Amino acid sequence: MLRYVSVSLLLAAIIVARRPDAVTRPQFWAEDGYVFFYENLTLGFPRALATLYQGFPYLTHRLIAFAGGLVPFAAAPRIYTTSTIALTALILASFSLPGFRHLVHSDGLRVLFGVTAVCLPYDREVLSTPTNLGWFVAIWLSLLSVMRLPAAPWRIGLLTLAGGVAIFSTPLAALNLPLWLLRAWHGRRRRVPAEVVASLIFVAALAAVVVVTRNLGTARSLVSIYPGGFLAFVADRLVGFVLSPAALRAVHDAGTVAVGAVAVIVLAVLFAAVWVGRSRSLTAVLVALYFFLGSMLLLLLGRPVLLLLAWPSVSYRYTIFPMTMLVLGVVAALDGLPAGMTRRLAGVALAGWFVWAWSSRFAVRPFIDQHWPHHATRLEQKLASGSREPLIIPMNPPWAPLRFDAPAE
Repeated sequence: MLRYVSVSLLLAAIIVARRPDAVTRPQFWAEDGYVFFYENLTLGFPRALATLYQGFPYLTHRLIAFAGGLVPFAAAPRIYTTSTIALTALILASFSLPGFRHLVHSDGLRVLFGVTAVCLPYDREVLSTPTNLGWFVAIWLSLLSVMRLPAAPWRIGLLTLAGGVAIFSTPLAALNLPLWLLRAWHGRRRRVPAEVVASLIFVAALAAVVVVTRNLGTARSLVSIYPGGFLAFVADRLVGFVLSPAALRAVHDAGTVAVGAVAVIVLAVLFAAVWVGRSRSLTAVLVALYFFLGSMLLLLLGRPVLLLLAWPSVSYRYTIFPMTMLVLGVVAALDGLPAGMTRRLAGVALAGWFVWAWSSRFAVRPFIDQHWPHHATRLEQKLASGSREPLIIPMNPPWAPLRFDAPAE
């Protein structure tokens, strides 16, 4: 517990160092305001939850909006950003717990997983907004799916409850269905009823989400997914993981063959490390690659239009889950290397490489100050007076203002 709390505080500090304005000048971002805040305010929590956004409930986001609705309007963005930073840190720090030693035995490397995950190159809206928290919730749910569960039934019960909330918060939950079925089968063989029950509850929760949403919030599109497009999409993610912005542009300018060659090299280096470690880390690396490739496929099934966008045009929020799973694969491969000089040299070389690739994107641009406290006062006055005069509040990004009683365009 001491390690978990300490790592959580460390990760939260790194997030704040990257996005200090999320603490000094908290503001809504996009759906934080015009969907979650607006609908919680105008509909109330139960009706807002029943009003699916893009065909999905996003339960965790709605719960944060509910908490934000319990304080004065001026303080609501702080509830949103603080909750998101805390949950992100707690989620990634969970890998430091002993329940993951079967995947990565080294305690230090499991801590490194969380540190590396919050240092990945992200857009400015990623690390402190409920809008993008669902990606990190999906990471926690996938980690939970391969975690060694505690012995105490009440602890399993709490994890099951939290897992159920996560399933209603991210469409990527479907990625874990094979693992839940495998865990149920394994628990039955070992005669561990609590493990079987927890797995079946997860399966039932996913089935309920499918019934409620019908298609897990998939967007309709005329774009079709084809193998070549999927492979190109995967190659782009691999290249973006290991190169600096300048090197990334140079590789893209060199053409598709260059992108594919770099992607193959990345995978070759990963499996070379597994081979050097005599396959001790093979299972963990394969699990990480399953999550990486599976999330890419689910992303394209849900948003096929991403195939039409080149890598620089694709928002980094779509890389949160797959890139974090690549971090898991790299950390597992390091853990499998022979202890001693080989592992230390590999770790130092890898750290140096990532500093070169990611350091220019560590500091994240702050949001534009839209003076939310001033507009919050105007909103309070409008609601208190019952005025129907239109109120349009500027927000980040500028194309997503918060509109009250505005005429339909």
